[in-house]
Amino acid sequence: SSVPGYGIGGLVPGGMPMPANGGLVYIKNSGTAAEAVSLSIPSGFTNADTLDLTKVHVVLSPIGGGAGQNVALQDLIDAGAAGIPLTVGNTTHLFAGNTTSFTIRFSLDSDAVVTTGATVDNLDFDFIGTAVS
Repeated sequence: SSVPGYGIGGLVPGGMPMPANGGLVYIKNSGTAAEAVSLSIPSGFTNADTLDLTKVHVVLSPIGGGAGQNVALQDLIDAGAAGIPLTVGNTTHLFAGNTTSFTIRFSLDSDAVVTTGATVDNLDFDFIGTAVS
């Protein structure tokens, strides 16, 4: 299902990931089989060539510890276009009835902004569960 998203502002090129505390994301496997959780970005967003999306980062940090991920936004877009989403953290087996949670933050490399007033709008994240044995 889909839920309304976040409005992220105040990103400073070369600065710390924002929002400082991260946006919370919860994923529950309500099925009957274990699933691997993956992520991609479908088409339909607006960039207007104001940002170099290879230099915009999505930072995923598991709540409760564990290794986080820092992935370029362009990599998630390419994964969506290819139909091969990227695995999210250590969620190679999210067992039936279990929930995983993490924070999502964003950062910009110091040279990510192509023109002033850079924005990205209508950006969707597809979290996908694929049955595993």
